[in-house]
Amino acid sequence: MPTDMKTAQTNLNKFNELELKLERRLEENVKTKWPQKILQMDNLLTKINENVKNQLDGQFIQQILEEARLIVVYAQSNLQLVVSKLHILTSDPVIKGEVIIYAELHKTKQTTKALLQTINSQFYIINTYHSERAKLLKNLERSQGDDAVVEFDQKCIDQLKLFFVMVRNFGLNVFEMLDQHLEYMLTLKKKSKIEEFHDSMYT
Repeated sequence: MPTDMKTAQTNLNKFNELELKLERRLEENVKTKWPQKILQMDNLLTKINENVKNQLDGQFIQQILEEARLIVVYAQSNLQLVVSKLHILTSDPVIKGEVIIYAELHKTKQTTKALLQTINSQFYIINTYHSERAKLLKNLERSQGDDAVVEFDQKCIDQLKLFFVMVRNFGLNVFEMLDQHLEYMLTLKKKSKIEEFHDSMYT
């Protein structure tokens, strides 16, 4: 085999290996990791709601923010991967030719993208807490110190609760859609899934 052909074949093999790794990661994320993150988000809500004495000390809020940041950063990274995969699929002429399948995948892509945009737009709550609190402390008059800080912390926690509820519920919806259409998203299974769809239409 000529050197150029060997190089081309080697590159093709590497590309196929990379594609397989990405698809395994995608499958693991959808089936296992994403549900785990939704559960972790729900656990954060439980921690906040169990704080019945309303002891919003700095250590408690710091713990909530650190756990939330890990979940949100994971969600941003992996939802972007899913959106990219769905974009490739809905641009595929074969998929476009399957009207029902295309409509379902397009809806899934738009819903996933909306969740990602929601997370991105609300991430400031986590990112700005420390700087905004420090600014508040710096500008406070002594007479309004404790009350203003307590009010600020309570507002932050209330915003986080709304954010967690929204992401948890929205995330469950996205998980159900992704789980339903996962086989279309995996190149190695896509063809057989489309054939299966055709069989179901005519039997």
